[in-house]
Amino acid sequence: MIGSYIKALILLISILFDLSLLRDIIYSDRYNRDNLRKVDKDKRVLVIVPYKGIDRKMEDNIIALKSQSYKNYDIVAVVDSKNDPALSYIRRYGLKYLIAKNKIEDTSGKVNALIYALKKYKSSRYYAFVIADSDVYPKKNWLESLVNSLESKHISTTYPYFMPLRGFWSDVKHVWNFIGFSLMSSDKTRFGWGGSLAFPNLYIEELIDQLYHKKSDDITITKFYKSKGMKINYIADISYVYISESFGSFIEWSIRQTVWTIYANRYIFYYGIIYYVIFEGIFIYSLYLLLIANPIGLLLLTPKILSILRAERITRISKIKTAYIMLFINLIYIYDLLVAYNKKEIMWRGSIYKIKE
Repeated sequence: MIGSYIKALILLISILFDLSLLRDIIYSDRYNRDNLRKVDKDKRVLVIVPYKGIDRKMEDNIIALKSQSYKNYDIVAVVDSKNDPALSYIRRYGLKYLIAKNKIEDTSGKVNALIYALKKYKSSRYYAFVIADSDVYPKKNWLESLVNSLESKHISTTYPYFMPLRGFWSDVKHVWNFIGFSLMSSDKTRFGWGGSLAFPNLYIEELIDQLYHKKSDDITITKFYKSKGMKINYIADISYVYISESFGSFIEWSIRQTVWTIYANRYIFYYGIIYYVIFEGIFIYSLYLLLIANPIGLLLLTPKILSILRAERITRISKIKTAYIMLFINLIYIYDLLVAYNKKEIMWRGSIYKIKE
């Protein structure tokens, strides 16, 4: 009797997985259409780009950033040293730049750069500020899309496709990153991604105070503007990040991303472990049932099939590669969660940061 109840419960959970995945497949592209409105083109915005070192495709990124369809904007680059090698590119392409002096204790280099720029321009007449990571390649409509979805009661963001230049682990990173698209699909889990994040010129003095002694800009900015009752608008598919990963660099990156996710909300660890362990358990059980010729195995196999179809709908690499990686990607998520949970420090752009509770 107990065995029958357990089998019925497994079947019910499998159906719930199916329904959730079908919803994601159906609505996966709706953010290309929603939340866009026209903003007065006379409203000038400032794009702040923190730099440290040389990024892949740096020249292409700068050229794309300077060639946006939204024309009423300025760009300011921020470095923490006059010896930063990025300055040669910044000067070559005529970008205005700041050198962020007076490093704030217990603050990441990027957050320090943002504080420095916001302090300088907080009293300006800019309609909004936009943060861009230096390794982001923005499509021509990137800035226009962010600004057009920006309102006094909203901030706006996107989430990038990681575009592999070479290497198997670059393909794995491309697929691993799909979890971010899933988080963006719900108002409850959506966050402002610091690589492309626009916010109105409101409460800037308070925001600067909140950024002091913080490691993560996107977590801090998301929490701050949510505390002001502001929502996050999300626009899909307007930026890329070009990557070339080894196994070691991929694992270091994936654990670091997971650390920040848990840092933002520790309950995500418990939710993630429960979700992925049950999901993979059902998959393994379905294979066992198929081996003993039990037709229920086909039904229990559908969550894995749908997860592959969902990934293939949004992938930018070969669908065959995507399907293969999806067979084991959840195991990497589980590993990352377990390692990240008790991580005390991380390496980020050459600096080591302590992680506080």
